[in-house]
Amino acid sequence: HKEVHNVLLQIMDDGRLTDGKGKTVSFSNTIVIMTSNVASEQLSTVTDKDQVHAVVEEGLRRAFRPEFINRLDSVVLFRPLDDKAMQGIVKMRISEMERRLSDQRISVEISKEALEYLAKEGYDREYGARPVRRLIEKSVEGPIADMIIDGSLEEGMKVIVDSDTSEISIRAEKGSER
Repeated sequence: HKEVHNVLLQIMDDGRLTDGKGKTVSFSNTIVIMTSNVASEQLSTVTDKDQVHAVVEEGLRRAFRPEFINRLDSVVLFRPLDDKAMQGIVKMRISEMERRLSDQRISVEISKEALEYLAKEGYDREYGARPVRRLIEKSVEGPIADMIIDGSLEEGMKVIVDSDTSEISIRAEKGSER
């Protein structure tokens, strides 16, 4: 977006930003971190490190004007997330959900199969782990909320999250007291 690039150029050039009403904000002690999926499609087939850098540089040249690129101090490349990293992200999201349920003394147990399913289905080559949150909301949190509302999941119970490799299943059982 050209307008966003212009705003960022003003920040990088002047160390300050002036809005449409004339108010100026200082960026003199600020680190600006930007992310981009520039050249992500082309990178899916590249394995050589030097070639990766060349593809990214070419992608940057196509996406940004030279004066913008020249103001970047560095470009950091991230490798795609592997299965282990995705499973860690799923565990983190499930732990966050379990913390929210802890007031009701509801515990969550996730099977290895469900963990693998959510990690696999929650990853997108282009968007990384961003889809995993929506997947967990839809296939885990939503059904759990429905169970709480309909009374099939009560205080002190345990939620079992499982998978048959094609979908997530949720069931409640009497839990051990925490």
